[in-house]
Amino acid sequence: MCVKKHISIVFILCYILLFLSACGRTRDNQSEDTHSTAQPSVEGTVPHERPLRAALPRHIITGTRANILGIDMATELRGEGIDFNLDITTLPDSQFEQGAFLERLGVELMAGIQSYDILGLQPSQLFRVAERGFLADINEIIDRTTIYDREGFFSNILNSLEIDGNLYFFPISFRIMTAGINARLPQEYLERFAQMSSINIHEMLEIQNKLHHSHPEYANLYVFHQFSVTNGGITPLWMFLLEASNYVDLNTSRANFIDNRMISFLENFTLIFDRPSRFDDASGLRSDVRHGAINIEQGIFTIHGNSTFAESFFSVENPYFIYNIPFVGNDGGVYANIFDSFSILRNADYDLAWNFITRMFHENNEGLTYYFPIIFSTYRPVFESQWRRTLRYAASRDGTNRSAVHFMQPIIDSDIPGIIDAQIDSAVERLAETLSLPILMYLDSRINIYDLIYDIYDLFVNYVISAHEAANMLQNRITLWLIE
Repeated sequence: MCVKKHISIVFILCYILLFLSACGRTRDNQSEDTHSTAQPSVEGTVPHERPLRAALPRHIITGTRANILGIDMATELRGEGIDFNLDITTLPDSQFEQGAFLERLGVELMAGIQSYDILGLQPSQLFRVAERGFLADINEIIDRTTIYDREGFFSNILNSLEIDGNLYFFPISFRIMTAGINARLPQEYLERFAQMSSINIHEMLEIQNKLHHSHPEYANLYVFHQFSVTNGGITPLWMFLLEASNYVDLNTSRANFIDNRMISFLENFTLIFDRPSRFDDASGLRSDVRHGAINIEQGIFTIHGNSTFAESFFSVENPYFIYNIPFVGNDGGVYANIFDSFSILRNADYDLAWNFITRMFHENNEGLTYYFPIIFSTYRPVFESQWRRTLRYAASRDGTNRSAVHFMQPIIDSDIPGIIDAQIDSAVERLAETLSLPILMYLDSRINIYDLIYDIYDLFVNYVISAHEAANMLQNRITLWLIE
């Protein structure tokens, strides 16, 4: 009886929403299943009877990428023989407003109202929307067009975002993570690291423990350097969320936080970050550090996740960290995360929507300064462009060193072509090897893991619960969320 009452209330609410929508706006007489009807060819000029409706973040509409495309995205976009008539909605900037937007979107979709064709939101924000069947499978859209085929993209990146074999989120750029070792460590540790093809957090902890026991003079070195916003580095919360990525399988809806490796990670957390006593805010940064500020030279390792690919695969006598290798998860997949991502609603004009998205990663798009393009054919020129830009940042006309953190030797503008020519082939080869590895997508790029586990994390880092208790609480929390 109670169930029937709830169903009736939901039906009435949906009916009211539909009625108000019909009164408040004029809608196109569009088929409920547009993608099943004849679609316009992707070659030549694509006609449109109505605007392509897109909800996009502000930085795409008015920022760098809009400037790269050389268009006013608020009005129209022309290129490749395709005429886009755009109806743009700017997504709110604050997380609170984005949450309200997502709630409205979910209610509208449940009521059969589709206000957009394209959504420029992260997979973590749209995971439930995808699960409920409101998003198109982009793999099918790629297969039915003539612009690109699947082999034209880094398929391991796309595969890592699939849900049950379907691709609902298309990233136009991504990052992978590499780790370097402190060049000032004893030679035997540098030699061991140089022979490794990849490294995970548990191997890093093993190296730290051996270093502290065999060389007490290095006892003030920590696994990672720096925890501050201004100096960069690795925050405890970021590393916690990164490790959690190993224990959630979204395709099977299973979690395994009681794995011995997760418990070992939690038990060693104090060795990684000298467990903070409290946190000022949601960033997870320490408000008081028992042993004072940790400088860059006090890190045994560093992780390149927020720097350019170029810094990971080229070298100009870095004074601190050398021998960058892939930073991987427990099963050998290299950690990766994504930036701009697009989803297509089920009843959109698929060809028109896909043509619009492909403009964002076109071969001639040189604006991918830090992230890497998803399209395979362009990675070498973008990679070289990144390195050239990095060198220009560090270089100066008089030979003074502007960026001592990154480079030991002074660089001048005239040195740059020679450095590029000498290293580009070997660097591209190393990059290609790394990009061929399996991918472990940072969990926060896929689901909103932060909101799910932060209270447990907070209890743990403040010594309220033990490692085993934290693991069990995480297991129960995530398992319940997965089966909802």
